[in-house]
Amino acid sequence: MRLVITLVIALTSACASTSTVGGGPTSSNGRVNVASVRAEINAAINATTADRTVSSMGKATVDKATVYTTSKSGARAEESWSKAETGWKLDSSTPIATR
Repeated sequence: MRLVITLVIALTSACASTSTVGGGPTSSNGRVNVASVRAEINAAINATTADRTVSSMGKATVDKATVYTTSKSGARAEESWSKAETGWKLDSSTPIATR
């Protein structure tokens, strides 16, 4: 009987920790899926200009993110993005000096 109870607890807790809300960037435990945010912002860039790609991520929340991009020419920038009803929108972009 203890084995059955243990299995039920283990299986339900494992399922709860891996589920997502609507397949979006937030999991059921309130953590942000940074990979999903990165993919969504990269898709937003490709839908508009496709002149740069996300090379790394800074701080990300459900509705705000800082990303570091690299242009096709090699120029790097720090960009601030916010999520609107229609998707991710670029708020600001600051060039990063090369070394």
